[in-house]
Amino acid sequence: MMKSRFKSIVAVMLTTAFVGLITRNDFAGEEAPSKAKTSVQKDQASEACTIQYCGPGAAFAPGGFILITDDGPLLQALQLKWTLPKLSGKDAKKQTKQKKAFDTLVAKLQEKNVSAEFECSARWSKPRPFISEFCVVSVPRLTKESKEKLQKSGLLPAAKK
Repeated sequence: MMKSRFKSIVAVMLTTAFVGLITRNDFAGEEAPSKAKTSVQKDQASEACTIQYCGPGAAFAPGGFILITDDGPLLQALQLKWTLPKLSGKDAKKQTKQKKAFDTLVAKLQEKNVSAEFECSARWSKPRPFISEFCVVSVPRLTKESKEKLQKSGLLPAAKK
């Protein structure tokens, strides 16, 4: 009796989640209004946005990224696709250094099971079912709040005064 009741509850929850993902856009063929902080919309030029790295113990997108919107986080894992501009000289070295620092920070966050928010320029890639591919065109940098939080926790060195 208990097993069948549990299976029924799980089935209802999964069906509700699946229907919610499918009906995210209007059926009238219109685009759903953008909820992103910076009006990032599919098939547009890149714009500034906020993404959040979720630690491995997070309920949504463990060890991955989600988009932060005005109404809260978009609870679908983002697959980051790096489309950084090709630079030359000092700019290329600076960009490479920033990317390595970002990768190192994400590894630290994953190791310590900590979440943090980043700001970057990005755009939507081709939409696919259940996968939100996000083309990142600038190296993400910590938001002010996340930077302060990580400095207090000791994951980042204290700000120089």
